[in-house]
Amino acid sequence: MKKNIVIFESEGGSDKIFNGHRKDTMPILEAIKEKGWGCEVVYFRDEWADDIFDYAKDKFDGYISRINPGSLATGEKVYFETLRRLSDAGLVGMSHPDAMSNFGAKDALVKLAETDLVPDDTYAYYTVEEFTKTFPKSISYGERVLKQNRGSTGEGIWRVQIEESVDYKAGDSLPLDTKLKCTEAVDNHVEYNTLGDFMKFCEQYIVGENGMLVDMRFMPRIKEGEIRILLIGDKPVFV
Repeated sequence: MKKNIVIFESEGGSDKIFNGHRKDTMPILEAIKEKGWGCEVVYFRDEWADDIFDYAKDKFDGYISRINPGSLATGEKVYFETLRRLSDAGLVGMSHPDAMSNFGAKDALVKLAETDLVPDDTYAYYTVEEFTKTFPKSISYGERVLKQNRGSTGEGIWRVQIEESVDYKAGDSLPLDTKLKCTEAVDNHVEYNTLGDFMKFCEQYIVGENGMLVDMRFMPRIKEGEIRILLIGDKPVFV
């Protein structure tokens, strides 16, 4: 056993603080060192993948992934392939890329739509055609939230409201020149767009690897905060 752990991070991004790391990365590193293990942070780039693999497989017992989905400009494909190679080489993955993909995908909300946890009018758009056909109708039922599949910092998560009085009823497909008020969760900044322009803007979240948009009803109590439950198997261990 080498008694060394590597922490992978991405360069830049809104999840970093003044030292270039996520807020809790250095406390994690220091806590590992207090246990008598070595630990270091390595920034990941696609072009460094082979060098990082060769370096990490010979020096570390495990890795901790601290790269938010969407933080790598080139996507997660090469990064996840590298993590799989390291896992196959014997490193303990925290977490394995398959687990990150399965638990992190926003379409889990759609899979839960028939339970009491998620409203039944929750949809996933995997193609631009689905989105442009369905969203003009779903927004007619009231405020909606669109969530991109990548990331967990609030980037690409939009609260969408009809800005002006329009003569319509629930279930109508609204015209593309309908004025919208759009608020992004990452910093609560507001943009005003037409429905057509906003949908065109949102196409970027659908195209590409693992691209997708979730469309769900706005839940007003989100302003009160979130409840996060950690489970081991099916047993809650922390709320």
